[in-house]
Amino acid sequence: MNYDEYHQTTVILRNKYDKKQVEKNAQRNGNTSTIQKNVQHNNQTESSLNTRKLDENNDADKHKTIDKNICRLIIQARCAKKWSQKDLANNLNKPHSEIINYENGKAIPNNKLLQLMERKLGVKLLGINK
Repeated sequence: MNYDEYHQTTVILRNKYDKKQVEKNAQRNGNTSTIQKNVQHNNQTESSLNTRKLDENNDADKHKTIDKNICRLIIQARCAKKWSQKDLANNLNKPHSEIINYENGKAIPNNKLLQLMERKLGVKLLGINK
């Protein structure tokens, strides 16, 4: 191959084959077909199965909360000192919402906080028989 023949040959450059682009063009032109998948449907959804498992569990995983007797003692001692919930929270350096949870019986018992309440309120809270 000499110099003249080399410059006369044509080179054709093509784009890289892009499968996604071909599929998009086929969809635009309407040249697509539908394929039906065989999916087995279960009548119960996953969330209903989980709910059933929780119901059967008899609340064994439920966290232990403050006893109602302790809640009443905290309220009575706080009222005897004529403190509001906010005053008690400030004295304990705790958030107001935590005192509300303890008095409503929704809080998970924390022995350190109960000891601190005992000292500030002057009432025995730990070791009370239920």
